[in-house]
Amino acid sequence: MPRMTAKAWTAKEDNRLRELYVTLTIAEIARIMGRPKGSVCSRADRLGLAKLPKTAVPSRIGTVLHPRAGVLVHIGRYGSGAR
Repeated sequence: MPRMTAKAWTAKEDNRLRELYVTLTIAEIARIMGRPKGSVCSRADRLGLAKLPKTAVPSRIGTVLHPRAGVLVHIGRYGSGAR
């Protein structure tokens, strides 16, 4: 049986990964993006993304700068999103 080749990541997917990586788990991102968890981890590592420590995420509504991705992320009652 032939080995399956990985689907290449697009620039649009890379940007979406950067947005989601700050606040969601790997499993959640994989489900949303339709990719295996290992693929998400590998790509995040290649892009230099890092998870914020749980203590660094504000417990109230606000905006936080992800230190490695250089993305402002709004944390609020209607979800999160990169700015």
